[in-house]
Amino acid sequence: MINARYRTWPLPFFKFHLRNAKGLINNLSRSAQNRWLALESSYDLSCWPRLCTKTEYLGNLYMLDILDRFVPFAKTGGPALDVGSARWWYLPALKAFRPSHWTGVDLPAVQRGKRFDNWLAHAKFMTKAYSEADYRAECITEQKNKFSFITWFLPYLAIEPLLSAGLPEYHFDPAGLFRYVWGLLESDGILLIVNQGLSEARLQEQLFEFEQLYAKKLGLLDSPFKPFHYPRYGWVLFKSETKASLSFTQLSRYT
Repeated sequence: MINARYRTWPLPFFKFHLRNAKGLINNLSRSAQNRWLALESSYDLSCWPRLCTKTEYLGNLYMLDILDRFVPFAKTGGPALDVGSARWWYLPALKAFRPSHWTGVDLPAVQRGKRFDNWLAHAKFMTKAYSEADYRAECITEQKNKFSFITWFLPYLAIEPLLSAGLPEYHFDPAGLFRYVWGLLESDGILLIVNQGLSEARLQEQLFEFEQLYAKKLGLLDSPFKPFHYPRYGWVLFKSETKASLSFTQLSRYT
C-alpha cells in the first residue's frame, strides 16, 4: 500500500471559483473596500476570480496588502522563492506584487486534502496560470539556486505544529533550516518571515539572536482584510547593509 503522504503525483483536482469579486468586496467594511480599490489600481488582479475561492481571494488580498505596505522595496528584482508553500493558494498575491519568477517549495505538498484532492494538485493548478512560476514537492535543502527575495510564512519553530502537519520529528530543525534558507539569498537579497501569534514571534526573535543576525521587526501585520483567526507578525532581513539602508529609506516614504 502506498502512503499518500509520500505520493509523488497529484490526485484529480476540483475547486469552486469565486464568480463575483465585486459582490464579495461590496460586503466588506468601507476601509476594506477603499483598500481594495487602491490595490486594484496598482496591481493586476484580473485572473484572481478564476483561480480563487472566496476565502482564498480574501487571503490573497491580505497577502498583497501586507507586501505592499511592509516590503514595498521588494517589488522588483530577480528570481524569488517561497518556503513552505503548502497548497500555494496565495501565489496570485505573490505574482501580483512581484512579477518575477517564483519558485514554491514544500515537503508535505502531497498530503491529501479534505475534499480528496491534495496539496500538490492545488499548487500545480495555481502555477498553470503563470508562465514564470514552478512548484516543487521537496525539502528546501534540495534547493541549490540563489534568490534575491525569499518569503517564509509560518516556519516551524515548535515541534507541535510540525507534527500536526503530518511531518516526522526528524524534520524539526528550526536553526538548521533557517541557516540553509539564509544561504540561498543572493548577496543583496531580502528575506521576509511571517509568524503566527506572539509566542511564535518570540521564538523567531530568539532564533535571530542565537544566529546573531539583525532582523527588522515589522510588528503586527494588520489589515482591513482579516482572513486568519490568529494575528500575524513579520520580520525582514537583508544580506547587505547598503540594501537595508536604501530599503528603510524607501519604506519611510510609504509610512
